[in-house]
Amino acid sequence: MILRTTFLWSALSFPIMAQSPSADAATGPNKHAWEMFQLFRPMTQGNFCFSPFSGHRLASVLAEGAGGETQRQLLELAHLAADRDHRASEAEILRKALASSSKNQSMLLEVANSLWVPATATLEPEYLSWMEKHYGLMIQPLPSADVVGRAMKVNQWIRQKTRGRVTDLVGPNQFQSSGNALLLVNSVYLKSSWAYPFDPRSTKQRTFTMSAGSPKLLPMMTQTHAFLFADSSAWLSAELPFAGGDFCMTLMLPRTEADRDAVESGLNPESWGRVISSLADADVSVMLPRFAFSAQLNLQGMWQSLGALNVFEENLADLSGMIQQK
Repeated sequence: MILRTTFLWSALSFPIMAQSPSADAATGPNKHAWEMFQLFRPMTQGNFCFSPFSGHRLASVLAEGAGGETQRQLLELAHLAADRDHRASEAEILRKALASSSKNQSMLLEVANSLWVPATATLEPEYLSWMEKHYGLMIQPLPSADVVGRAMKVNQWIRQKTRGRVTDLVGPNQFQSSGNALLLVNSVYLKSSWAYPFDPRSTKQRTFTMSAGSPKLLPMMTQTHAFLFADSSAWLSAELPFAGGDFCMTLMLPRTEADRDAVESGLNPESWGRVISSLADADVSVMLPRFAFSAQLNLQGMWQSLGALNVFEENLADLSGMIQQK
């Protein structure tokens, strides 16, 4: 077995019916997700996990407070509509879809957006009410303490929202010495059990082949069940649902390590849609290793490569719709 694990948290994560409002609202986030995946993929050779939906939410929040060329670049980056009311409608549709899934008693899901504002900055009232209503943006005051105290306050909020999974996301260097910096944070927490649990008695030490070709003994959980399955000459794919039926994990396994780069580089909304549409019921033997992963990335370079340039330039960034000008 050769496996490279890539987790994408995006609008792809919950089932949506073709031509439904949710499907339409997910089009932009999904396009953004795969663009970010293709940028991030060459940056690591190991397992990685990232949330393109989080990045999309951050871009959306910034776009609503931006103007002129800054806004145009952010809208293009996130594949957002030019019409403000249309953007708000799609944001609410996605929020409601995720909120509906979070009512599942077998899982815990929380998606949170927060904007941290120092006392030296004042948000435009109209922007504030719009973002709270349509995007669920939480406005948090940054304490007047030193930069260390600010970092501690933000990290405390992040730890709470992620149930301690993410502990120290920001540091003192995230804040300008002038104390005028605003901080935008998105967190996603998901915990769920499998719809078809793996029997712990079947977990045994088995040989796992690393991407470099070397074998390693690892605890491998295994089961045979009727799952949605598809394959091609280059890959195999299976869908493992989580309890409740709202979420699933879709696995794609290259047949050989030589196939992996071609398979990954060919993934986009269209090709992924063809994979999903080809899934059909089949008796599948699934064997997975126990693993953990951690990844960090800087969105600035990736956003800039996709055309969002002005927002990172002090003399060009136009956020006049977000912050009152003095």
